[in-house]
Amino acid sequence: MGGGKDFNFHYKYWKTIACDNVNTLKELKEGIKKCIHIENVKRENFQCLEIEQSQISDLSPEFYNGIKHLKKLKILNSSIEYFPPLLFEKFKTLYELHLENNIIGRIHKKTFSGLTSLKELSIIQCNFSLPDGALDELIALENLNLRSNELESISPNLLVNNINLRMINLSDNGIGSLPQNGFGQLSSLRVLRLDKNDIKSLEDENFAGLSSLEELFLFQNSIERIEPSVFTNLIQLKVLSLNDNNLSTLPASFSSLSSLVSLNLANNQIVTLPSNLLCNGSKIEHLNLQNNALTRLPPDLLRNATALKTLNLSNNTIKQIPEEFLCNTPDLHVLNLECNKIEYILSECFDGLPNLSELHLGKNSIMKIFPNAFKSLSSLRTLNLEDNMVMGLDKNVFLGLHQLKLMNVKGNKITNLPVEIFKDLQMLTDLHLNENNIRVLEVGVFNGLESLCKLHVYKNKIGTITSGTFQNLSKVVSLFLGKNCLRTLREGTFNGMTNLNYLTVEHNDIDDFHDGCFTGLPNLEILCLSHNTIMELPRNLFMELNNLRYLYLKNTHLVCLKYGVFLGLTHLLQLHLVHNEISCIEPGAFEGLHGLQFLSLYQNKITELAGEVFAGLDVLNYLELGSNEIGQITAETLRAVPNLRNLRLSGNKVKLTSDTFTNCPNLKHLDLSDNDIKTLPPQVFEPLQSLNVLHLSRNSMETITSNSFVNIPALRYLYLQNCNIQTIETGAFHSLESLVDLYLDGNKIHTMEVDCFVSLDQLSSLHLENNCLSELDLEIFNNLNGLQHLSLDGNELDLEVLNDIRQKYSDQMPDDYCC
Repeated sequence: MGGGKDFNFHYKYWKTIACDNVNTLKELKEGIKKCIHIENVKRENFQCLEIEQSQISDLSPEFYNGIKHLKKLKILNSSIEYFPPLLFEKFKTLYELHLENNIIGRIHKKTFSGLTSLKELSIIQCNFSLPDGALDELIALENLNLRSNELESISPNLLVNNINLRMINLSDNGIGSLPQNGFGQLSSLRVLRLDKNDIKSLEDENFAGLSSLEELFLFQNSIERIEPSVFTNLIQLKVLSLNDNNLSTLPASFSSLSSLVSLNLANNQIVTLPSNLLCNGSKIEHLNLQNNALTRLPPDLLRNATALKTLNLSNNTIKQIPEEFLCNTPDLHVLNLECNKIEYILSECFDGLPNLSELHLGKNSIMKIFPNAFKSLSSLRTLNLEDNMVMGLDKNVFLGLHQLKLMNVKGNKITNLPVEIFKDLQMLTDLHLNENNIRVLEVGVFNGLESLCKLHVYKNKIGTITSGTFQNLSKVVSLFLGKNCLRTLREGTFNGMTNLNYLTVEHNDIDDFHDGCFTGLPNLEILCLSHNTIMELPRNLFMELNNLRYLYLKNTHLVCLKYGVFLGLTHLLQLHLVHNEISCIEPGAFEGLHGLQFLSLYQNKITELAGEVFAGLDVLNYLELGSNEIGQITAETLRAVPNLRNLRLSGNKVKLTSDTFTNCPNLKHLDLSDNDIKTLPPQVFEPLQSLNVLHLSRNSMETITSNSFVNIPALRYLYLQNCNIQTIETGAFHSLESLVDLYLDGNKIHTMEVDCFVSLDQLSSLHLENNCLSELDLEIFNNLNGLQHLSLDGNELDLEVLNDIRQKYSDQMPDDYCC
């Protein structure tokens, strides 16, 4: 409901009246009264007032009239010049006060007097200063939030009377130091947030008296030094966050934190750890030491950390894991040692970790993993060994990993895999062996991987694959064999992979396909053969792939598509034959592709298309023939694709005839750019009654005649850039009543007739930049009622004419149509 010209009052179902754009106390009172009357709000249903986006300069103690029963008050995103003394004195039942994102001129030390029931005070992003004594009468206060106010210090007496405080948030200010004994009376405090300040050191008495404190956040400060006894009295502390500071050493006082559950010391400069850091850490569950400068680990560091669940030591320079370092952490679930300098994994290294589920050892310098190194990790689900220097793996290295789901050993120097190396990994679903130096995959190497779904072996040096190598991988869905040294696919190569859905052998040297190389793949839907040295596809190569949907044959040496080469691909949807050397397509080459919807022959060496070349492609809707050397495409050729919607012929040498598109009634997008077309046969586009987009850019048409674009009623986008056009005859565009965008830029147009654009009622954008116009009658645009964008830059028009154009039409051009 409207409460005035510049503000609104609304009743919300959560017992709140919300208002905005209030400028005076009088407006506020009258608006509340009117809202209560119109919405019939009972007193018990009005418990909260929200004031937002307002500028009130005259708040006074009379503010309470009619609303002193409120329980919550919120002033948000507003500007208040002054909070006078006793402003809230009559709000005896108020228990929440929120002042957030405001511009506050000044707060009097007695502003909050009388708020004896207030439990929560939130003053956020107000950039104010809080005078001494301002909080003295808030004896019931439990939660105090002063986040993001640019406070530079805390008065030692600020909180002396607020003994019931349970949570204080002072984060994201500019506090440089903490007062001695400044929190000394707060024996009930549970949470203290001091993060994102500029504190440089912690002194012994900073946290004195906080006997009930459970969570202390000090991250993202500039702390360099911690006095020895600073944490001595924090006997209930469970969470301590000191990450993202400048610490290089740690005090002995950590040993007194007997209740600590989570300790975060990440992103500091810690070089060494005290061996007694966790001597009383029997309750610690989470320890984060990542991104420090640790070179070694004290052998006894975790002796008493029997409850530890996650340990993050990544991004240090640790060279060795001490013997029995982890033997007293049976509940450890996640261990992260990535990005260190570890060179060896010894056999006993991870003994005593029956509950470990994630082990991250990637990006170290590991050269050798000793046999049975992981044998006790019976609960491990994830093992990451990527980007190390492992050259060989013992056949017993993965014994005992019965629950493993994901293994990543990519980016090592492994040259061969022993037979049955994975025999204990019955639950493994993802295996990454890519980016190694593996030369051979022997039969039996994948024995035991009965649950495997994804196998990554790309970027190795595999030269041959023997039939039977994958015979037990019946659940594998994706197989990545790209970037190897394969030359031949042998008969039965993929036998046993009955559920394979995605197969790529791209970037190999394959030029030989044996009969039956793709047998046994009834569920294959995506096959990528691109970037190989294929010169010819044997007939019946794909005969058994009747569920294939997508076939990629890009960047090969393929010269000729022979009759029946794609037989068997009855469900193929897309065929990509891009960047090859195809110059010959035999009639019947696409026979059997009854469901094909997309065919791309872009950038080949095709010069002609026989009349029957596309026979059988009844449902084809996208045909890409760009960047070939095609001289002519006939109506007979296109008769075989009656459902064609998108035809791309750019970058050829196509010569059009009046009947070229006679058999394309459903065509919506036609690209004839870059064909050196000099003339358009009369009515050549007339059969294209559904055409929306026509590209004719970069041709050589000097004249657009009155017959060039006759009767194309659905055309909306016409591109004629850089065509050497000099003359546009009267009536050239008269029949294009649906045209929205017309691009004539980059031509040599000198003059245009006044009726040049008559009938283009829907035209929204007209591009005439970079032509040779020196004179222009602005009446030419008078009948273009829908014109919004007109560009004439780069012509020789008078500045006065250009200014007139800019005043009437927007300079901002819409994005080009894209499909």
